Amino acid sequence: GKGGGKGGGRRGQMWQGLTLPQKIKKDVKLTEADVTLGFVWSFVGEGRSPQVISVDAGSQVSEAAAPGLCLLRVNGLDTSMFSEKQITDMMKQRPLTLRFGDQ
Repeated sequence: GKGGGKGGGRRGQMWQGLTLPQKIKKDVKLTEADVTLGFVWSFVGEGRSPQVISVDAGSQVSEAAAPGLCLLRVNGLDTSMFSEKQITDMMKQRPLTLRFGDQ
């Protein structure tokens, strides 16, 4: 039938569900001056974003990353789509924009 046209969208706005905690997302830019990444990451598996294992205190990355967070994006690209070798190669680029956050 013809039912679900214009009126359907309103119901979603009225529904008051649980408010989910805001997802963490923080970006960091590394330049040529940043020789090291300032953090250690681990490849978790295909289709998943790498996980931050440790962060160097005082590094550029320490302002955004913490152990347990995920490296979501490298230069705007979704890290879950790449292999460990591809991510390793991407990390050598400068400038480098990294986004850390919850998986």
